[in-house]
Amino acid sequence: MAINKRLLVKPLSTGITPSEHFGVVLYEGDGASGHSINGGKFGAGAYFDGSSSQITTSNDIPLEGEFAISLWLRQDAADHSGNGSLFDFGYNSSPYMFAWIDNGTIRFDDNTAPTGRYSYSTATTSNAWNHIVITRNSSNTTSFYLNGSLDGTSSNFTQDVSHPFTIGYSPIRNGGAGDRLGGKVDQVRIFSKGLSSSEVSTLYAETATTVESLDPLSEDTTDTLQVLGDSSCIATYRFENDETDLSGNFNGTGTAIQYAAGRYGQSASFNGTSSKVDITATASTPIDFSQRTFTISAWINGSGFTTDDRTIISKYNGSNNTGSSFFFDVRDSDQKLRVTEVNGTSALGFQSGGSISENTWTHVVYVRTSTTCEFFINGSSSGGSQSRTTALNAGGTTDISIGERQANKRFIGKIDQVRIFNKALSASEVTTLYQENSLVASYRFEGNANDDMRAYDGTASNVTYEYGLGFTPDFVWAKHRNHATAHSHNWADSTRGGTKIIYANTNDAQQTISTSIQTFDTGGFTVGNSAAVNDNGIDYVAWCFKANGGTTTSVTGTNISSATQQVNTDIDFSITQFTEGSSGTSAVPHGLSGTPDMYIVKRTGGAQDWYVWHNGLSAGNSYIILNSNAAQGSNNNMWTQVDSTNINLGAWNTEGGGTKIVYAFKNVDSFSKFGGYTGNGDANGPIIETGFEPA
Repeated sequence: MAINKRLLVKPLSTGITPSEHFGVVLYEGDGASGHSINGGKFGAGAYFDGSSSQITTSNDIPLEGEFAISLWLRQDAADHSGNGSLFDFGYNSSPYMFAWIDNGTIRFDDNTAPTGRYSYSTATTSNAWNHIVITRNSSNTTSFYLNGSLDGTSSNFTQDVSHPFTIGYSPIRNGGAGDRLGGKVDQVRIFSKGLSSSEVSTLYAETATTVESLDPLSEDTTDTLQVLGDSSCIATYRFENDETDLSGNFNGTGTAIQYAAGRYGQSASFNGTSSKVDITATASTPIDFSQRTFTISAWINGSGFTTDDRTIISKYNGSNNTGSSFFFDVRDSDQKLRVTEVNGTSALGFQSGGSISENTWTHVVYVRTSTTCEFFINGSSSGGSQSRTTALNAGGTTDISIGERQANKRFIGKIDQVRIFNKALSASEVTTLYQENSLVASYRFEGNANDDMRAYDGTASNVTYEYGLGFTPDFVWAKHRNHATAHSHNWADSTRGGTKIIYANTNDAQQTISTSIQTFDTGGFTVGNSAAVNDNGIDYVAWCFKANGGTTTSVTGTNISSATQQVNTDIDFSITQFTEGSSGTSAVPHGLSGTPDMYIVKRTGGAQDWYVWHNGLSAGNSYIILNSNAAQGSNNNMWTQVDSTNINLGAWNTEGGGTKIVYAFKNVDSFSKFGGYTGNGDANGPIIETGFEPA
């Protein structure tokens, strides 16, 4: 039997999406009495064990002014009734910001709240995915959303933070001892703006087709020259593997430039010794700062700020105080932004109020009018407006350099999205630049804790990544992969119900095992703490099929009674349960579109081997025994040739009557294949053609 691996994620030409009908799940057991194996909200999810799991970024993530944090959380009943940290900015240092869940109630706090924490009025739901959004707008109003609905607002939380981001643990909690989250988290996103209710609704209504988007709010303008809707932007450098200007007028020439993950897409990487980007202005198209009305905007992520001045952009003509020059850099003495304007007789320096952190993406803006200058850091004014009336002569055709000034003061690190405007931007226009794609970090947990924006990858400790299914399974076959003690293959299906287990490697009757496969859930299934399916730290695999969602219909045949059946007509798979007569032959309808290519029969009410017919066997009355290593046998008392309607059981299959279950399969072109092959005894075995790559 083979299932098409490639088509598990790619729809067939017939309209079937294979991942909605079949899936293979790898999971790690935790020994809990109820462990839901259903992956993430979308694809995989990060599973936190409640005792030692956490994910932490190595770099600080700034939350300054506006922000939003969006995530999906799922907890079983046991975890839901306890305490656990959702996220933390601060890691036991001040200023801090964190959220946690207490018996299903989400709580939020920072170290400036005058009247204490905010507690949600609506509790989360156990054994279900809950969408949580905490967002602060430009008026310092923090809004709290649960599953797309506003729970409440508060004006108490005004703290700005810039710390590593931790998921699942906060040392501030529990009197400094910390506490840890139990449950699963998926689709964590951090934004640099406050979200509107409609934007929250967009995230809540998201589907699997959009979760990989780096522009989930459809707001990105990074490839637009006139981002402000006028003609003021005269040059934009995106550094998408080149130094071209979006306007086409001021293309740069890079020296020793490498390209790396940027704030948006790629960025220019400067080595601090020889890297630079030169921009040549001409008389017909000058970049002229002498008019004293302009704005420079850039994203920077650098280091070495304490060892030398690090130039962001410069326009150099002359030396010392006699030329006509302009320097925009990070000053080494205090890591503040500084602009030096040389007017021919003197050099004037202005600096920001706040400093710049190393190894963190920071949006820096310098706004110049004829009488003032002002710095902005991450969308907020830094130091306020400063009076400046002295003429600035850095104009004309003087070249501009990004990342150095006259072979000195070179930048170390990455620069992205440099924009030059011929007007002084307002505070709201600076905000527009800061938020032209407000997604700061995005974690999908597809087997790792990486940030899709490539800026703030996390390091996971004792976190496992579970992949779920794109459907509710009706058949689950689970087996451990590395247990020191042998345990049986556990089969369960929705016709017989959860906890009704048959062992594929023995002839035992069905058993009721409450600690094995318990329920069939949306996107997966739940197991108890049986070592066969959920021992702590043991790896497991489960093969899962969809039938008809557990909904059965009554069917009739010959010499059978109490027959029920569920069929997935898209993939020609059926599950049929019936009680056979006490003697004689029987005809059992299989419900498929034609003659099955394989069926498996097992008595559930008593001990009996697993009998299998397959189209690769030699005759219609041939059989193999699933729980045996014996060769095929042939006997009409087992069964006779299957046909397009019935599986025709012989007298041996009655064995005095009893309840049986039948799983029947038929080839579906480009989805499944049942057949046989002949071995050649060679190290290079035969090629078995299936028409696709099997899963």
